[in-house]
Amino acid sequence: MKAYLINLDRSPDRLAEADAQLRAAGVDYERVSAIDGRALGWAGLRGRVSRFRFALVHGRGPSPGMAASTLSHHEAFRRLLASGEGAALVFEDDVRLDPARFRRALALVEARLD
Repeated sequence: MKAYLINLDRSPDRLAEADAQLRAAGVDYERVSAIDGRALGWAGLRGRVSRFRFALVHGRGPSPGMAASTLSHHEAFRRLLASGEGAALVFEDDVRLDPARFRRALALVEARLD
């Protein structure tokens, strides 16, 4: 199953830790460079996210970090659609997995998707 790992460019240490977690679980992934809300602020996010629509969906307005995270997940979804695959796993770089449990859970999910 296709997998994506969302990671900020300024966090190579988190990428290394997530990579170790995913490799131990046997997951091959494609890295998605996360949009950095802290670096961009609202000025950099203007035109990319509607605070009003975000509040309608989530019940409150977003911080720049929340908006950037949403856009990063949107990029992973866009890549999934472009790939033609029917499903994908999306991880953030703070993922913690028990490799054996993850493989069992993934096998159950994949069996349901077939």
